[in-house]
Amino acid sequence: MIANLSIDNSPKFLSIFSSASNCIYKNLALEEWLFRNKNYFNEDILLIWRNSPSVVIGRYQNPWIETNMNFCNQNKIKIVRRYSGGGAVYHDMGNFNISLLTSHNRHNRKENLKRLSKQDDLIVEPNNSKISGTAARISNGKAYHHFTLLVNPNMMNLHLSLQSSLKDNIETTATKSIKAKSVGSLVELVKIKENKDEEIMKKTEKKINSDILPCEEYFPGIEKTISLLKSDDWIFNKTPKFRIQFNKDEYINVQNGIILESTSNKFPIGEHFKKLFFMNKTKTN
Repeated sequence: MIANLSIDNSPKFLSIFSSASNCIYKNLALEEWLFRNKNYFNEDILLIWRNSPSVVIGRYQNPWIETNMNFCNQNKIKIVRRYSGGGAVYHDMGNFNISLLTSHNRHNRKENLKRLSKQDDLIVEPNNSKISGTAARISNGKAYHHFTLLVNPNMMNLHLSLQSSLKDNIETTATKSIKAKSVGSLVELVKIKENKDEEIMKKTEKKINSDILPCEEYFPGIEKTISLLKSDDWIFNKTPKFRIQFNKDEYINVQNGIILESTSNKFPIGEHFKKLFFMNKTKTN
């Protein structure tokens, strides 16, 4: 199985970065640092990275809908909100994550996958199994498109971490993931192609930066982004307003992580929903 990445109007330079870190917070912060601080006038960047077990939700999603919070907590699977939109994906060391950072005018999201579904995912026919989830971000004349290639992930963790027990009880305007059947161990080869035109390829100078460390010494200011990505304020409190209907008579409304309305004794107004969620789960277990 070959996934082709193409770059329209190939730049003169292509820098390839491979992260030495398996920390999702550090790798997302590195991607964001490169996006904010690099000039993509005449250069594109390809970032390759892997993470320890994590569930990564889109910027405008609700983690209570997208993740099995208890399973993730018990199995030390991190829950993370990324900067780009799109749906929730599972990461572990059986995934390869690839980010293509470029200028807005060279960004061609549709050409960056060999085959697309309506969710911009790479699909293996004939049974519509998914081996790659993708998302993109565009800002200030720059763009990136990142891919999650499922090479040999822990399939049990993948499925269980994305099965929320609350999803049918929540009303919200947050972006919801479109579920597809995922398969592992299908990718025999991931071949990165900067451009289909071999003549243009010859004119592109490539610089490979292997095993880089996403740290303050090499990327000034990155620690601030890492701290933000780890924070409850970013992961949970950025969730769009939502309502949970526990039963006919019990409901709560939550905004910015705080319970604004409640008819439940377990979830009093003014409290942080996350804290009470785990507290109540502990009492009932």
